[in-house]
Amino acid sequence: MHKTDYDAFAGMLDAIYSLHGKTLPAEAKAMFFRAMSGFSLDVVRSAMDAHVRDSQRGQFPPKPADLMAQIEGAAVNDGRPGPDEAWAIALRGLDEAETVVTTAEIMEAFGVSRAVLDGGDEVGARMAFKDAYARIVQEARRAKKPAGWTVSLGWDVEKRGEPVRKAVEAGLLPAPTAAALLPAPMPSEGLDCSPEGLARLKEEMAKLTLKNAMEDEARELAREEARQAEIARKQEIANAVAQYQANPKAA
Repeated sequence: MHKTDYDAFAGMLDAIYSLHGKTLPAEAKAMFFRAMSGFSLDVVRSAMDAHVRDSQRGQFPPKPADLMAQIEGAAVNDGRPGPDEAWAIALRGLDEAETVVTTAEIMEAFGVSRAVLDGGDEVGARMAFKDAYARIVQEARRAKKPAGWTVSLGWDVEKRGEPVRKAVEAGLLPAPTAAALLPAPMPSEGLDCSPEGLARLKEEMAKLTLKNAMEDEARELAREEARQAEIARKQEIANAVAQYQANPKAA
């Protein structure tokens, strides 16, 4: 808050104290204002409203600590996923075929832990991610940044619909944004619906399905070859280390 917000702040404070039949002296109001000066007037107003509605704290006039507790509670429930859920979202993004609805904080934290995960230490990667995510989210909340969701589109068009629709239902994405991300429905105008036309359409769809299956098989084969090459490389290093330990003078 700024100095120009003092009168509005004092008016709200007078109103909430009057609910309890009490008043605050000018010196106490000034001290209260200084304690809350790191927050905007709108945030403080929301915290006062939340205090009044609080079945426990609302039975007493608020102190600065009470309003700060309301602000912190609102931040925890700001729509950002917890560390474990965020880690699960990040892992889904490893499959380039999958469409993932994620946040900037998740992507940044996963970038920190990716090298550890690529090294084969999933437990260490998860710990690094959770530490980084907690720090990044805390910084965002201190900066009063709202939770923001974005879509990382996978190459498999058929898998885009469900995660995007679920995000809209959960209120994470606006419907117009989701509509722009999903493929347009196939137009029915000019479609040959005769038995011969439908037979040709089925044949083309079968060819496309076969083509996609062959591409998937080729990608899986390439990934398997890469995995086997990595295993062989690690085994070669292990053999060299064992040979050196058995006969260090020969090295």
